[in-house]
Amino acid sequence: MEFAAYLRVLRRRWLYVVIQVMIGLIGGLVISALSTPRYESVSRIFLATPGWGTPVVMSNSESSPYRGNEFSQLRAASYLRLSEGEDFRLRVEERLGTAPADVPDTDSLDFRVVPDTVMIELTAMAASPERAQDLANALTVEMTESIEKLETPSGTLIPVIQPIVVDSARLSGGPSEPRTGLLVGGGGVLGLLAGVSIAVVAARTSRRVHTALELATISSLPVLATFGDEARMVGEAAASRLRFNLEYLGTQFSTGILAVSSPLPDASTSAVARGLVRATAETGLRTIHVHCGIRGNSGQGSRGLADVLRGSASVDDVVTEPTPGHGYVIETGDVPGVVSGLLESRNMQAILDDLRHRFDLVVLDIPGFLASNDAAVLGKRSDAVLVVASEGISRIDDLMQTFDGFHTVGARVVGSVLIRSRSQSEHQFDYIAAPDPFRQSESTDAFVSSARTTSRTTRGVNT
Repeated sequence: MEFAAYLRVLRRRWLYVVIQVMIGLIGGLVISALSTPRYESVSRIFLATPGWGTPVVMSNSESSPYRGNEFSQLRAASYLRLSEGEDFRLRVEERLGTAPADVPDTDSLDFRVVPDTVMIELTAMAASPERAQDLANALTVEMTESIEKLETPSGTLIPVIQPIVVDSARLSGGPSEPRTGLLVGGGGVLGLLAGVSIAVVAARTSRRVHTALELATISSLPVLATFGDEARMVGEAAASRLRFNLEYLGTQFSTGILAVSSPLPDASTSAVARGLVRATAETGLRTIHVHCGIRGNSGQGSRGLADVLRGSASVDDVVTEPTPGHGYVIETGDVPGVVSGLLESRNMQAILDDLRHRFDLVVLDIPGFLASNDAAVLGKRSDAVLVVASEGISRIDDLMQTFDGFHTVGARVVGSVLIRSRSQSEHQFDYIAAPDPFRQSESTDAFVSSARTTSRTTRGVNT
């Protein structure tokens, strides 16, 4: 996946990232709030070498100050090893008068040699600043006495290495743990990584169409326009672009009978049909929008197509012009009882022939292809078919079945329209041609192959 593809995924699924980041930040705050505050006190010991570098031995390279520093650094590592023992820690607690069984869990001791020096840094942590200071002081005293005892040769009073306290333990001004900023920041970073990972995985495993390029790849046909959410109505610019692109394909597609359908019943098809009829009517052509979804109609309302099919009304009786200059409309009409076969009847063909002679463009707003065989019947009787897909809603398998199904019955699908889940800028209404099959990436090939394999297992026209 290219970097631009990752950006598109994050723009579409930004909510995943935001939620995970918020969870990470809140998690960091919760951990910080539940953690027991601990205070830190630090002391430092300098390891002097009294017998090295005196005037008596200055001429001896083996007794120079440099050699003394080397010796102190090597011995310091041994002191740290000794201080890690349990006996040493017990002696420190005894200096504070604490029994081994009463040592708090929050107490901790740490030792380290300051790099490139002959200094040992001693750190004590406890649940209160006073306890941390006392613990650090006891640790310092025990360490200095242990070093002096180990480094004083028998029969002498001067140790080879003299520990000198150069930085006494001080009372801490505030807790050193938990580090709230670090926990919250770390939680936010982990949440960001988790959100991005979830968004990418969701995009790779999604079986829904999200972009115009994906739709063009699936259908091997151009995407003629992209519209905003149908809830905000079809924009005039997008509808005009759709009309222009149909003319670009050929005048036979911008006039005559054009069917607009989708895989499943969707209000988007009506929005696209209505916008196209209006945009074409504004050019001076006579246009009409025919609602063909007679299945599932409540049977209540004004007369329309169903009444003409049953013979209880004529075409003139049901043609209306809601807004002058925006095209004509035929509603679904009153559909009581069984409607099976009405759209396949000769009456329907006669109505289409009549409308073809009266109008320059007849747009059939037909039911979802997978819902019934009505879409296949009307698509075959139309001059061209336009398939509408909704971003993040239309399933790839359903779209493949729809395109293949129209092809099976001999309907001529000329392109598709993508309904976006949010408003888009004008430059995103451009014509998007079908991708060159010789230039598709391996991931795109696999994407299309998987979709086509799934669709072949269920190809056909549902009744």
